[in-house]
Formats: sequence, C-alpha cells, structure tokens
Amino acid sequence: MDIVTYRQSKGLTQSGFAKLLTESGSPATQALISKWETGEVVVPPPRWQPIERLTEGEVTRGDLRPDLFTG
Repeated sequence: MDIVTYRQSKGLTQSGFAKLLTESGSPATQALISKWETGEVVVPPPRWQPIERLTEGEVTRGDLRPDLFTG
C-alpha cells in the first residue's frame, strides 16, 4: 500500500502523518510527505523502517521503493 492510500484509510492528512512520523522519532514535515507522495523525492532507505513500523507493516519498503523491490 502506498502512503496516500494508507493515510486516507486512516483519515490522516499529510500533516497528520508527518506528525506521527516525527513523534515516532523520524522527523518529517507536510511538505516532505507531499514530495514523497508525488514522487518528487524518493523515500530514502533510513526512512523505510520507521514508516513500516508506524504503519504496522501496511506500508512496506517494497511499496515505498518498488523500483528496488520487485515481486
């Protein structure tokens, strides 16, 4: 699942997701989440695990970087 789909399924805004990620120890802003979602910036490896942990595995590194992790 991608971040947009996850956020929408949980009723989170980009700001809300950024806040949760920041609170979990991986600082983020609404602008950064937007850039990830639009593909302007790829999610870097140090962010994969915090996102997987925050989403309880609903968003995986393969979802974040399908160019690197294919089926």
